[in-house]
Amino acid sequence: MKKIKSSILHQTFKLTSIALKQLLSTSANASTTFAIGAAVSYLYGDTVKDVSNAVSNVALCKTYLGYLNLYECCGSPWVKNNIDGLVSDLRQHLFGQHIVQQIVPPAIAASLGRRYPSKPLVMSFHGWPGCGKNYVAAFIVKNFFKKGLGSSFFHFFSGRLHFPIAKDVALYQDQLRTWISANVSSCPHSVFVFDEIEKMPPGVLDGIKPFLDHHENVNGVDYRRAIFIFLSNIGSNLITERYLELWQKHGKTRDQMSLHDFDSVINKGAFNEKGGFHMSDLIDHNLIDHYVPFLPLERIHVEQCIKAELDNHNYRHDDSIIEEVMKVVTFGPSPEALFSNSGCKRLSQKVSTLVQQRKMQSNEI
Repeated sequence: MKKIKSSILHQTFKLTSIALKQLLSTSANASTTFAIGAAVSYLYGDTVKDVSNAVSNVALCKTYLGYLNLYECCGSPWVKNNIDGLVSDLRQHLFGQHIVQQIVPPAIAASLGRRYPSKPLVMSFHGWPGCGKNYVAAFIVKNFFKKGLGSSFFHFFSGRLHFPIAKDVALYQDQLRTWISANVSSCPHSVFVFDEIEKMPPGVLDGIKPFLDHHENVNGVDYRRAIFIFLSNIGSNLITERYLELWQKHGKTRDQMSLHDFDSVINKGAFNEKGGFHMSDLIDHNLIDHYVPFLPLERIHVEQCIKAELDNHNYRHDDSIIEEVMKVVTFGPSPEALFSNSGCKRLSQKVSTLVQQRKMQSNEI
């Protein structure tokens, strides 16, 4: 009896899968799609993944899986475009980076607000480690996709990990073009983040220049609604030097400094420094829309980071913990020694350890 039932279910699944395929090529309405999908779900319970293997990513979003929001699709509610949420996150969790807060949300909103953008949004984040570049990229993705960093429409590349061999530039270019083209074909709203550009061989990014340029489509694929974000330490010394110059020679306070004060400095530095941007076509052809400086963090900002970590542990702002953590933070450059050499990096584990020590001492755990 069990064998007969299994055979019937198998044949029903095959017929239903065929029906689904035929349905996807027609203009059938949502209720019909839902009915067929519901039948599969009823017969197979949690094994709806079998249907996923029968039809493509895009096609699945036209089936009941898409209508019931059981499958991540390139549209609402999976693509959120929550600019207000991004503004709020940057205001609450990002310290010492007023230029970033002023530039990034409006840049994204402007790109999303155009019915027909002329090109994809391309931003390049520059600054010392620990100043918040990855942090901001994560907030963008979190507010862009319902599944955040787990979204299949978010793509992360590491210069050190994914492009380690200098002589393989042509191979990397080909792999990047294939990956980006396939994923933007699946979802025009894809977000691509490239970290550690300084560790990437020069020339790799030139391979995707056509995708970032002013084209309605490239080989039939429209890239204009995608977002590309580059993260690097390139230009960090120039940002610090410019900051000190603006402060010492021009009397500007940190809050008075603007994007205009750093834009050309970063542009020239990125083009000339070793790494993925060295002599790059992306810079030479002005395809990077915004060079965003992440200013070096001062003592007050590091203390804010420590307090935020204490909040994450639901622990009071204990001055003794703050003082203990600050002992491992070094400052430079000489002679001013105004800025944390590592930003807010390495603070999380230190705070976690000290909090646990305090709780153990007071028998709170």
